[in-house]
Amino acid sequence: MNKNKIIDIKNAIIENRLFSVLFFSMVLLGMMAIIDNLLTVSPKDALIWTRYNSYDTEKFYRNNWYYFYLFPFFNLILVVFNSIFSIKFLKSKHANLATTILFVTIILLVLSLIYFNKLISL
Repeated sequence: MNKNKIIDIKNAIIENRLFSVLFFSMVLLGMMAIIDNLLTVSPKDALIWTRYNSYDTEKFYRNNWYYFYLFPFFNLILVVFNSIFSIKFLKSKHANLATTILFVTIILLVLSLIYFNKLISL
């Protein structure tokens, strides 16, 4: 990536105020969620419920505590890929779609934090 593209992306983010507020709040919330998830996970003897669907019935199984490490990984992938998608849409003059992606990402991060904290308290 050359220097002009980086400067163009930075200028596009700065020009759209709503996008920049949502973008930086998404990145900040994502980093907080990842750090919170990583610091909260501790080895336990308790097994957690995980849900698997089959074609005919729903089956519930229990997994080990290291299943919780999937939450920070999910949050990281969510923040990285959705920020890349939103920047691409912003560069292609689809600012409304880019801000919608950021808003939905923030909602998903909050739901992920709530779900993780409910599971860890079991």
